Amino acid sequence: MGTLPFEFTINDLVGLSEDIDVRGSEISSFNGIASLGNAKSGDLSFVSSPKYKKKLSGSKASIIIVPSDFPHSPPKNQTWIYTKNPSLLISKICLHVQEKIYQTPTKGRHSSAVVKESATVSPKASIGPFCHINDGAKIGDGVILQSHCYIGENVEIGKNTEIKSHVSIGGNCKIGNHCIIHDNVVIGADGFGYELVANRHNKISHIGGVFIEDFVEIGANTVVDRGRLENTHIAKGTKIDNLVHIAHNVTIGRHCLLLAQCAIAGSTNLDDFVIIAGQAGIVGHVKLGKASKVGAQAGVFNDLPENSYVRGSPAMPLIAMQKVYALQRKLPEFKKRIERLEKKISY
Repeated sequence: MGTLPFEFTINDLVGLSEDIDVRGSEISSFNGIASLGNAKSGDLSFVSSPKYKKKLSGSKASIIIVPSDFPHSPPKNQTWIYTKNPSLLISKICLHVQEKIYQTPTKGRHSSAVVKESATVSPKASIGPFCHINDGAKIGDGVILQSHCYIGENVEIGKNTEIKSHVSIGGNCKIGNHCIIHDNVVIGADGFGYELVANRHNKISHIGGVFIEDFVEIGANTVVDRGRLENTHIAKGTKIDNLVHIAHNVTIGRHCLLLAQCAIAGSTNLDDFVIIAGQAGIVGHVKLGKASKVGAQAGVFNDLPENSYVRGSPAMPLIAMQKVYALQRKLPEFKKRIERLEKKISY
């Protein structure tokens, strides 16, 4: 982070969380935030994972946040702040810093924005440069549209949702409250569907929309296709990483996590709390049960029961896949043994 443009005190931390126990030297303020290895005097750092505890002794940070059950005491030149969840506390601090450093956009419309007469835009919203808001669109209180956003016909955007630069939201899509849509996201692109007639691929029109519930976050360069007849649906609290593809009529449950470069084919249903790791692919028309997990680069071709954990392509249960990986490493040895046995048999 480097040096902050203001000083942060331990009293400020008390205001962010009551779950802190301050021990060590009389150092009571910091003006920078850094990792343990890069921190210098005057910085704040933290330890959340046991694997980083060894780096504590060499850190030059003035103040370090550690877990409540950390078994050691701070040296003379450091202040340690004990808390149940160091990562959560540092997140609150970073949010506080962000709000101070980065200005909240001014409410109102930039002079270069184009807003059609039949659109409804809250006076409490912020419409950035070169945005285009089409007929029938409804923009709620506290919405932020950064520059060059396209909002299609009859789109609804709920309260306090932030749309980053160069986002395109196609017609008849609905975005809930308190969502974050990052740069270059496309919501409401046509689904990928064709009928082969007389040796020609004829495009299938997609007249459904996309419905995104409250507190959803969508990472940069992700695409969510509109449904063919009904809506593609993303439920409350789901978080989607960068470069994810969600095809037409996909239904994603509450509080799911979709990591970078995964892809979900059409009409697939994800129940609540599903996790899909990076570069995994899910075929169309299958269902992933509640709290199921799909490992990185896995290929899922069938329904998954609740609480399942699969890896590989085709995906199989984790334990079975680990056995397969173990056998794969032994293939050169098996090959030699088979060749020796074949020689014996031939004699």
